[in-house]
Amino acid sequence: IAPYEGWDNGMLTCFRFTGNGPRPVLYQVLPDGTETLADAHNEQNVVVVHGVSRLFRFRLNGLVVEARPTAQVNTGYNFNGTTTGEIRELKHAEQ
Repeated sequence: IAPYEGWDNGMLTCFRFTGNGPRPVLYQVLPDGTETLADAHNEQNVVVVHGVSRLFRFRLNGLVVEARPTAQVNTGYNFNGTTTGEIRELKHAEQ
């Protein structure tokens, strides 16, 4: 039931699953430990969660898997659009 890949951009969190298995129900774990159903949609084999969280929980029948980011959860939107912090700037010479 576990995704084999996960990432976020500071606003959305994505989890990639194999294409042929049953999909678990995805919950966002709140700071007090309670669960809330994650607001998400599917794009092929990727579940796109509309938000980021310190902990997600996947449930399928009696099975439970947790996923947490390895990096610090951003407190705001990543305006430079990069996960590495590197930015390439293109400058044109004045004519």
